Amino acid sequence: MIHFKTAILFIMCALIVSISVNAQTPPNSVYIILEGTSRRAIASLIQKDKLPNLKKIYTSGTFRSLDNPDQRIEYQTSYWPLLTGQKWQATSDTQWVTQSNFWLTPILNTYPKMKGYIFISKNKNPDVKNNQGIEHWLKKLKKSYGFNSKIFVQFLNAPDQQEPEYTIIKKMEKLEGPFAIMVNFSDVDDMGHRYREGSQRYSKELKRLDTIIGQMITQLKKQGDWKNTIWLITTNYGFDVKSQLYKTNQKSWAISNKKILRRGTNYDIIPTLYDAYGIPLDPRMLGKSLYRKDSSIIEE
Repeated sequence: MIHFKTAILFIMCALIVSISVNAQTPPNSVYIILEGTSRRAIASLIQKDKLPNLKKIYTSGTFRSLDNPDQRIEYQTSYWPLLTGQKWQATSDTQWVTQSNFWLTPILNTYPKMKGYIFISKNKNPDVKNNQGIEHWLKKLKKSYGFNSKIFVQFLNAPDQQEPEYTIIKKMEKLEGPFAIMVNFSDVDDMGHRYREGSQRYSKELKRLDTIIGQMITQLKKQGDWKNTIWLITTNYGFDVKSQLYKTNQKSWAISNKKILRRGTNYDIIPTLYDAYGIPLDPRMLGKSLYRKDSSIIEE
C-alpha cells in the first residue's frame, strides 16, 4: 500500500511539472556510457592531450571523480544506476529495465515534441551472459515499449552494420526538434578484458571513441545545436591499474559541459539528467543531482 501511494505521488508530481514546463523549449542532451573505462586511464590520456574532444566538453564544465558504491562490481548491477537511477535487486521486478523505470521515459512524457535516440554496442565481456547484456535489456524494452516514432534504437556493431560513427552521424544529420541521445560504447571494456587496463589496445580504443565524439560535436555545431546541448559522459566501472580485474574497483568518473559541483556516485547520474530537464526524481532513485552542491533535488 505504501509503495502504491508513493507511485501515485510521483505520478502527480510528474504531471504538475509536465504542465509547467511543456511551454518551455527543453535542452538537448547527449548521454554517453564508455564501458570499462578506468578513471586513471582517461585522466592520464586527457593530461597528455590525447583526448581533445572530451577535453572540449569539460573545458566549460567538469571532469570529476565519482565512486561506485557497490562493494563488488557485476556487469548487470553496474548498469542499473545508469539506466534507471535505482539499485538492482535480483529478487524483484526491478531486475528488468521497463517503461516505468527507464530513465528516458519521464523526459519524453514531459516534453511531447522531444525524441529519443539510443545507440547500443554489444558487450563482449566474458562474464556477461547472453541475457544480461545492455543490448538484451533494451531489446526487451523495445519490444514491450513499442518504441514508437518518439524513440529510435540502433544496435551498432551487428555484422551487417556500418561503422558506429557512420550510423550515429547519419542519424544526427536528420535530427529535428529537441532530442535526447544515449550512446553506449563497449569497445574499451572489450580491450580491457582481452588485454588489460592501460594497454596500447585499450588506450587506442579510447582515442578512437574520442574521435567519434568529436564527429558528434562537429555535427551539432554544423546544425546549430552545440550551445543548447548538455553532455554527460561516464562509465559503468573501471579496471584495476594495468589489470584485467574490475570487480572490486569502485572508482568512477563523469564529464559534463556543465559544472559538476560535488563528488558523488554512479547513482547520481540519472538524477543529474532529470535536474537538467526540471523533472522530479522517482522516490526509488538513490542519488541526487551533481549540478547542485547541496545535493538538493527538485520537489513539487
